Amino acid sequence: RGKLILHGDDGILAAEWNGWNPSDAIIRLEHKDETGEWKPSEADDSVAAAFVDAIASGGQNPAPPEECIHAVLFTEGVYKSINEGKSAKI
Repeated sequence: RGKLILHGDDGILAAEWNGWNPSDAIIRLEHKDETGEWKPSEADDSVAAAFVDAIASGGQNPAPPEECIHAVLFTEGVYKSINEGKSAKI
């Protein structure tokens, strides 16, 4: 069972799930006066497929290294939050 909540200046994005299947997750968005909830129908593998295609055919990388720093900073923030037992500003 897992839960991820992202608090931003304009709202909240939350995900809750049981098990390993991403299609079992429930996603909730609260943005100003708008609120929505949905279940993803299946995992989106288009970025991974585009990356493999770029390697195989020499095409453009959809996830260049300079863009990946955001994922690293986010992950470090998650670990900081876990270790300190409180929210971490990213």
